[in-house]
This record gives sequence, C-alpha cells and structure tokens, in this order.
Amino acid sequence: MTEWWASLSILQQGLYCVALPATLILLLQTILLIFGWGDDADVGVDASDAELPDDGLRIFSVRGLVGFLTVGAWAGLACLGNGLSPFIAIAAALLLGFLAMYLLAKMVHAVLKLQESGNVKMTNAIGGMGKVYLSIPEDQKGTGKISILVQDQLREYDAVTLGKALPTGTVVRVIGMETGGVLIVDRDEPERLLGE
Repeated sequence: MTEWWASLSILQQGLYCVALPATLILLLQTILLIFGWGDDADVGVDASDAELPDDGLRIFSVRGLVGFLTVGAWAGLACLGNGLSPFIAIAAALLLGFLAMYLLAKMVHAVLKLQESGNVKMTNAIGGMGKVYLSIPEDQKGTGKISILVQDQLREYDAVTLGKALPTGTVVRVIGMETGGVLIVDRDEPERLLGE
C-alpha cells in the first residue's frame, strides 16, 4: 500500500485526500437523508404557516460543496489515470465538479417542489363559510368557535364577530383574521347565499 501511495504524483495524492473523505461524507449524507435526517429545509419556519422555505435554487450548500469535491476529485483522478495532462485533469475536475454541484441543486430543488406542506394555512379560511360551534359574543367581547372546511379538512377555529351575538348552529362567512389567528366572522344570510 505504501509503495502504491509513493508511486502517485503529488496531484494524485491530493485528489485522493479530497475524494475519499468527500465520498464518505456524501455517503453519510445520503444515508441520513434516506432516514429523514438531512433535509434542506430552513430552520425557524412558523409551523402554522409553513410553506417551502425558499423557492430559489441553492447551488452553494453543504451538499453541493460535497458533491463538487467528490465528483471533481474522482474526475481528476480518472483523467490522470488515463494519461491526460495535469492541466486537463484539473480543468475537467473543476468543470465536472461545478456541473455536479449544479445538478445536485436542481435535484434537491425539484424534490422540495414536490414536497407538500401538511399544514393548513388559516388565511385560506377567509371568504369561506362555516357554522358556529360555540356561540360567539357580540362586538368582539369574547371568542367562540366555528367549524369550517379549509383545504379539504374540517377544522375548528376561535372566532369573533363585529355585530350581534351568533348562537350555535348559525351559518357564518369568514371576513377576516385578527393577529393571533382568531377569525372574524359575520352572519351569512340566506338571501346572500341565493344571490351568489
């Protein structure tokens, strides 16, 4: 083994020193990703309003850098092993490394676009109709609850009204939302329903 190592050029030794650890790190990242520990999601996204954190293409990420080093180093070693000059080997390593980094970013971006957030956005309730579940006091003097279908899921939300009190079973329309996620509702008159 030491004779083989000594027979390599300094450039080949350097490329092996980059390729082997980078390949191990890439393998570890892949295994962690398979088991769900290594997504590219940003930290600190509010769970109640979660969407994809960034719709942009992130080329310069840890995963991209590891891909660049892995593919670039192995490409350089392949070129040197086939008798190409060190200049061509370095150029090929850089070119293929950047290509790998770009393709990896495109793949991660495509996977993240396919990912669907399971969270319901409360703002999607605005304009929708629901039913009072727990009576709502008049003029925002307290909160009640409504049942409403949002994003194909029946949910219960705290609600207030700007007008008269709304008893249980009243059909209401969501007209807005207060800070803190409390919905503002108004009685939905049958005439209005027929006119729509």
